[in-house]
Amino acid sequence: MQQMIHQLKYRKKEEISNFLGNWLGGQELKENNLFKNVDIVVPVPVHPKRLKKRGYNQVSGFGNELSKFLNASYRDDILVKTKNTINQARLNQTQRSDETNSPYQLVGSLPQGTHVLIVDDVITTGTTIVLCARELLKIPDVKISMATMAISV
Repeated sequence: MQQMIHQLKYRKKEEISNFLGNWLGGQELKENNLFKNVDIVVPVPVHPKRLKKRGYNQVSGFGNELSKFLNASYRDDILVKTKNTINQARLNQTQRSDETNSPYQLVGSLPQGTHVLIVDDVITTGTTIVLCARELLKIPDVKISMATMAISV
């Protein structure tokens, strides 16, 4: 799995994102009642500079495929990354979770009570998902779920 994520992020193998979305969506999420009422799938955003360099958000295909299995909308215009942070793998837990310096910002609007599925590539400490969730919690009565391609242990 580590090699697949590396290929996806650094070797321009974007199709891995779709493959993992199909696998998780078809094998797990479709049958899981916790994800039954997801309204919108939102990817963890990538800063525009990194997006330009890579050419794609590595979780876009993953999120798009999951949205199909869940009969949900895919929206990459709800959250933005406003700060071009260094690779999160190089930060310690305190640096990652500094909520006063969060690089994520809610820019789109969603109806009250929306069930949002946040998707990301790898959870290491969970900080990225938490920071994104904090932004989404500004929406009244929002329900948040999350799905990732991998968990680093």
